[in-house]
This record gives sequence, structure tokens and C-alpha cells, in this order.
Amino acid sequence: MKKILISIFAIILVLSLGACGNEKVKSEKTEISTEKLSKFPEFKLNDLNGNEVSSKDFKDYDITMINIWGTFYSPCINELPKLQKLNEAYEDKNFRLMGIVVDRDEYGAKELLKEKGITYTNFLPNRDIEELLANFDEVPTTIFVNKNGQVLNKVVVGGKSFEDYDKIVKGLLEN
Repeated sequence: MKKILISIFAIILVLSLGACGNEKVKSEKTEISTEKLSKFPEFKLNDLNGNEVSSKDFKDYDITMINIWGTFYSPCINELPKLQKLNEAYEDKNFRLMGIVVDRDEYGAKELLKEKGITYTNFLPNRDIEELLANFDEVPTTIFVNKNGQVLNKVVVGGKSFEDYDKIVKGLLEN
């Protein structure tokens, strides 16, 4: 139990030191090796609304966009309405958007999502996802996963506009 708490604290510390204060993306691709992240880890948990979510859900969508964010980082918060707009624009196009709240502030996340009118799935990471999160040192970070749970080579670090995300999602859905 002590090791788990230490690893959680380490992940939060690393993410809090990241460059989330910048609305502009440094690069659409980071130094993150997609070999190391070739497959999203299998998981099963409840989202912030109490609904069961699992990695098996990926098979129901051509593309799942996973936004890794924190409740007290302004670029992450500012990005939420853009992501909601994207979710609404693609809700009938075999696309799903999910958020992982890395700072584990369940109450703060629920309040923030309610205040911003966010309806897409958000959840706190469990042990199965922690190892994946250790690969990222900045939030927001967004990855894309296909039907088979394979992490695609498109990794977005930092906040993006709706138009930028729209272009990425369109391109991924066309391929």
C-alpha cells in the first residue's frame, strides 16, 4: 500500500512540474516512443458518474481520444469546452472521447465538469493505467487509440484549439 501511495505521489509530482501552463503545443509528436506505448493497458473501473468503463469499450469505436488532464491546470481547464465541442461534433462518427483526471481530485473534477457542461466520460486512473501515465510529464496530453486498443503514433502535448483537434480526428477517421 505504501508503494502505491508513493508511486501515485510521484506521478502527480512529475505531472505538476510539466509545462501545462502553455496553451500552445510544442509538437504534435513528442519524444514518447510509441513502441513503449504500443497498446493501452487493459483496465476496468467506474467513471466519475459511476458507470463501468473498460478497455474492451475501445472495440466499439474506430478512434478513442484520451485526454490526460488535471483539475488545477488552467490550460487543461480551458481545453475542456473545446473537447466537449469536439465530442458533440463527432458523436455519430464512431469516435469516443475520454478524460483521465491525473491529480485524482474526484470532487474537484466532478464540480469542474458540471460547471463547464462536460458530458464525455472522465475517470480517475487505477493501478492498471498508472504505468502508462508515468510516460507523460506534461498535461494536458492527448493520445489516440484504435479499436484494438493500440496507441496510434499521434500524441498531442499541451492545449489545442477545436480546429486543430478537428483536423487530427478527421485525419485519423479517414485512415
